[in-house]
Amino acid sequence: MDASFWDDKRPEGVDNTIDPDEHDNLLSVVNHTLSEYAQKSAFTGIGHTLSFADIDRYSEQFAT
Repeated sequence: MDASFWDDKRPEGVDNTIDPDEHDNLLSVVNHTLSEYAQKSAFTGIGHTLSFADIDRYSEQFAT
């Protein structure tokens, strides 16, 4: 699948691209995204929406 398929399908305010020189590794990208968009919707399924902050919190709880 061509990556451009997702362009303009992200929630309002979520960029279609990232600056690859802004981050040293994938973890840095993930942490930046979770912080920058914390209050924005990240996922909706079966009538329930999770924010980026929810995903961050749940993944941390799962990891511990």
